[in-house]
Amino acid sequence: MRPPIFDELNTSVPHVGDLVSLHMHDLRRAPIKALKQEWEYLAKRVSSKLTAEEREMLYLKWDIPPEGKQRRRLQLVNKLWSDLFNMEDVRESAEIVAKLVGFC
Repeated sequence: MRPPIFDELNTSVPHVGDLVSLHMHDLRRAPIKALKQEWEYLAKRVSSKLTAEEREMLYLKWDIPPEGKQRRRLQLVNKLWSDLFNMEDVRESAEIVAKLVGFC
């Protein structure tokens, strides 16, 4: 059976002797790459799933400046889940993500 980490790294299952050549930095980069891909996916959906009014309201609420229209979507997505100790922030983040992926 192929371990899931090798699917993320797009590599073949190494033989026992080849495990030494598998670099640890590759294993650490895989989750970061997946997270960046998720942010990009959500950022692309901001303009299609939210109205212009909803977007502007969210940008104001999350303190995102009006300069740089393209980057505003990515800034919004990056600010989601930023304060896990604030339950209101967690709730709002969950609502935004649910709307972007089509759960509501």
